[in-house]
Amino acid sequence: MSIRLLITGSNGLLGKCFRRLIDSKNISVIATGLKQDRMGDHKHLYKTLDVTNKDSVRLILRDFKPSVIVNMAAMTDVDKCEIDPKRCFSINCDSIDAFIDYCKLNNCHFIQISTDFVFDGSQNLYHELDLCNPINEYGKSKFKAEQKIIKSRIKYSIIRTSLIYGYDLN
Repeated sequence: MSIRLLITGSNGLLGKCFRRLIDSKNISVIATGLKQDRMGDHKHLYKTLDVTNKDSVRLILRDFKPSVIVNMAAMTDVDKCEIDPKRCFSINCDSIDAFIDYCKLNNCHFIQISTDFVFDGSQNLYHELDLCNPINEYGKSKFKAEQKIIKSRIKYSIIRTSLIYGYDLN
């Protein structure tokens, strides 16, 4: 069985770097993003997708039938998350519900890109099992998403990133 990979948030810096990397592999990929495709040359499918629209998410899942979902879609502007926590939670946490439902029914692996903002910053180094204590809306939304994923009992991986930086070539 070949891997059918769905990537959300694929127009961001991390998403585009991942798409370049995965494009060289023999994997069926559909990349999604909120707006039109911002990556130039690639070999995979691209569809616009607002992850907060559960009906649109379900259509993409039904039509593509992924075996792995990599969720990179997020509201990452920490200041804007503080100003609009409802939107922050809608994008960063509530939007994963349709993906979890799909994963339960289809034995799909869900990979969540999270953040070290789930910690309060009082330690120099953290380990994955350290107590989470997010102090801002961004961290709280990502931590709540992590908890939802863990409690769902689906196959999952959670990757907590720190500062993501680099050049946006497109």
